[in-house]
Amino acid sequence: MNIKQDIRNELFKRQELLIELSSDKNPSFFEVKKQLAEKLSKPEENIEISKIKGIFGKRAFKIEACIYDSREDLEKIKKLQLTSKQRKEGIKDKEKTQNKDQN
Repeated sequence: MNIKQDIRNELFKRQELLIELSSDKNPSFFEVKKQLAEKLSKPEENIEISKIKGIFGKRAFKIEACIYDSREDLEKIKKLQLTSKQRKEGIKDKEKTQNKDQN
């Protein structure tokens, strides 16, 4: 695992990484998250892997990952990235559960 780019984003309270990984098979998001947590001594719950892309003709993969300062920061950013349709569906689901609780 070779870190090609390491940028600190203070607005989102995260560390943005571009990594190159050599492997015989396609790594899963879970495997990459585990390796990254071990290498950087960060908790797995604060790591988000956004992309794993194979380099054609090589046994190498480019990986985009973000390491957040806390789990709360990660959850807050995930909420902001929802589309309006997803937010509306989430509101409808909350209303349904509240109505079931009241009955």
